[in-house]
Amino acid sequence: VPAPGGGEFELLVNSFPVRDATGQVRWVGVTKANVTERRAGERALRASEARLRRVVESPLIGIGFSHPDGRVTGANAALAELLGYTREEIEVGALRWDRNLTPPEHRPLDDQAMREVTATGVSRPYEKEFIRKDGSRVPVLVGGTRFDEAGTTGVFYVLDLTERRRME
Repeated sequence: VPAPGGGEFELLVNSFPVRDATGQVRWVGVTKANVTERRAGERALRASEARLRRVVESPLIGIGFSHPDGRVTGANAALAELLGYTREEIEVGALRWDRNLTPPEHRPLDDQAMREVTATGVSRPYEKEFIRKDGSRVPVLVGGTRFDEAGTTGVFYVLDLTERRRME
């Protein structure tokens, strides 16, 4: 509805019958609630989610989600493709950063990164290798952060260094 001085209000309107002692409807009751701010918040949230979705789905960088116990719980298409897995395989638990994703000689780097994330919320980027589904290795630059305040989900970012290494 139009607002005084310009703009609009968004209202949630509810109507109900008001009956007398005999059950006859005598009038209609109406309640109204101004939901303008709530709707604006909902629109802002949808826009924010859409921006985040575009970032995660960007083909420029691999993005994965992990649990502190080692499970990789999700990945964008770029990471799944880099590693040779489908996103569905990753989501059902095919990957663990502490077992089949990281070669043994690079696990101390991951342990250090986990300590940094625990202490500060983020880890500095570091170079290592990942093991692909076919057993081959790929050089990567990895960094990570806590995704939630409780520390139950982390997000890690992966840049494929194959071309850089080839040029070197």
